[in-house]
Amino acid sequence: MVGYVHREGSEPDTAADVQPNPRDYRSDSVLGKIEFGATPGGPLLLAAELARVRQDTSVDAWLGLAGSRFVNTTVLEGDDEQQRYRTSASQRLRATRAFDSAEWRVYLQGTDTRQDTYEERRAVPPRTPPVAIERGFRLEDQTLGVEFTAVQAFAAANVSHTVVYGFEAADSRIEERRDGEQTNLSNGSVTSVILGESFPLRDFPVTDVTRIGAFVQDEVAFGESGWTIIPALRVDYYELDRGPTPCTARTIRRPRQWGSTTRRSRPSSASRVT
Repeated sequence: MVGYVHREGSEPDTAADVQPNPRDYRSDSVLGKIEFGATPGGPLLLAAELARVRQDTSVDAWLGLAGSRFVNTTVLEGDDEQQRYRTSASQRLRATRAFDSAEWRVYLQGTDTRQDTYEERRAVPPRTPPVAIERGFRLEDQTLGVEFTAVQAFAAANVSHTVVYGFEAADSRIEERRDGEQTNLSNGSVTSVILGESFPLRDFPVTDVTRIGAFVQDEVAFGESGWTIIPALRVDYYELDRGPTPCTARTIRRPRQWGSTTRRSRPSSASRVT
């Protein structure tokens, strides 16, 4: 199976006596799936998805706005783009002695966000010349993960059990970066220091996040009594590691490492009423 969606548009019309900011956007999305039914163990499904959105905006409403930081701004334009992707392989396993049914999945997914801004400011004599300011923001997030879930049902005497167990693990990397450049339109000189900030910089270092979880649940039904109890246990491990990066010297928050393990037990009971 293959699917594709394309959309495009511009700023909405308005009945008010206000001109909306000019805007053009385009989006594309592709989805593909293929299943191999003759795979040993059970059907194997491969899937891939890619989506992209891009938008160009001219922020005219802020130009020369009195009492704001844009009072001297003559041009303000934005160029934004976001990409999202996911690929996965999954398989529904046939029954064995260990389970009646089971499914595993391995996936890789991520997002890439880019926001660029171009601004021009008129001269403010006697100290400030006309300038052009270019700013860029980038945020990337990528996750590699695996999941497994199995179900086993059995009965002993007048008591039936439905056991569900499995695990999941994911490792993510998050990267963020801001860039900036200011050009003097009178003499062409360029600086990477804007409003006291020296670019490029990061608001936080490159961060790695590890998440691991395992769980087991047993739904215990007592014959025809209508009563069921569901004891369950889950153990989670979480680790966050923010290491040094090329921009660490100008990173606002200091690097640190943090990890924890938690255990959760959730017993419950229920009664069927007919």
